[in-house]
Amino acid sequence: MQFWRPLGSKYDAHVASALYNKAEAQSGLRKWREAAANLEEAVPLMGRSLGPHHWRTMHCRNALANVYQMLGERDKSLALYNETLAGEREFDPNGGETARTLAGLAMLYTRDGKTDEALPLAEEALCIGLRAHGEKDPETAMLYSTVAQIHTLAGRTERALPLIRKARAIYESAPGVASWQIGLTLSQEGLALLYDGKRALAERDFQEALRRLSECAPCGLELATAESHFALLRLQQHKFNEADALLAKAISIEEGISERPLPEMATTLEILAKLRVQEKRFDDAEQLHARAQTILAYR
Repeated sequence: MQFWRPLGSKYDAHVASALYNKAEAQSGLRKWREAAANLEEAVPLMGRSLGPHHWRTMHCRNALANVYQMLGERDKSLALYNETLAGEREFDPNGGETARTLAGLAMLYTRDGKTDEALPLAEEALCIGLRAHGEKDPETAMLYSTVAQIHTLAGRTERALPLIRKARAIYESAPGVASWQIGLTLSQEGLALLYDGKRALAERDFQEALRRLSECAPCGLELATAESHFALLRLQQHKFNEADALLAKAISIEEGISERPLPEMATTLEILAKLRVQEKRFDDAEQLHARAQTILAYR
């Protein structure tokens, strides 16, 4: 950036690329606020230099929408995804970036608890992604995983599990896939198995997921989600002390991730409320439930 900026506006695309690359590195470290600042500068520079519908501009806007989502700035994220998708529908309806936008929107609606709205977006993203990337690409694995997550949360584990296993198989065979990505898929599979009543298999997946995710320093949210899912299993097994410890750790992580409470924290609080009911601590359970509802209403 120090090299390109003094050369003037005709090098805006170079500056924007450097800003994007820096933001991508910051996102990898989960430094969401710093990443947002760089992307907020990069997006208009990309638009002016390459055009608003150039694939690199779209990619940069998608990255910013994702960062906004991780910061809990839901309305900003939704507006940016919708604006990007409108251009992609016209100029690149079958491109991989369009699939990425649709998947981002699907995850946004999933985090809102709107699985019925999320599913058609995720399924369309998967269809486009299969054409754009092929069956064995990690991008396709991410799209399989997105559809599977929606089915799991909607209680359709028989549809979720084959998709999760496809995603995991792709990740395990593709070169350069990080261990934490496989861990995240194992956590999703464990939750689906738990909902399907297969506790022993769920425990196996959760333990391996936690091992992999705990080795990834920036993967706080993913680790907290896996811990809260594992706590659900421990709750069913009446291992209340273990469930309590897992949930306490998950909440501690979630509280430090974003300036705004994320919907994942509401889910963790609701699981903790269930634990307090089992312990007959009904006042505590009511307070936790109220706090979770406040977080969801705030969004």
